[in-house]
Amino acid sequence: MLSFWNKVPYLGYSYGIAETVSSLLRHARTSHGAFRALARSRDYTAQEQHIRAELGSRHAAQFLDPQVVDPAWLEDQRLNKGQSNDVLVAFCEGWLQRP
Repeated sequence: MLSFWNKVPYLGYSYGIAETVSSLLRHARTSHGAFRALARSRDYTAQEQHIRAELGSRHAAQFLDPQVVDPAWLEDQRLNKGQSNDVLVAFCEGWLQRP
């Protein structure tokens, strides 16, 4: 299991002392769920915070495991209906580019 020890610069998520790929991906899914719950509201500030938190967690997980060997990646993809991390990161980055 890979662990995280303050190696990733601040990406919008307050990291604990030791993070794992699994916990980072779990946080990303939770943030995305919160974003989707706000989809019909016009609270764009809250939506942006959740998207940034998801994006930060996904980047940190990618930093920890660039070869994508941790089994947590397969579980994450299964829970995201087959969408890969790259697709989800592209969605987040695209959403943040909207006017």
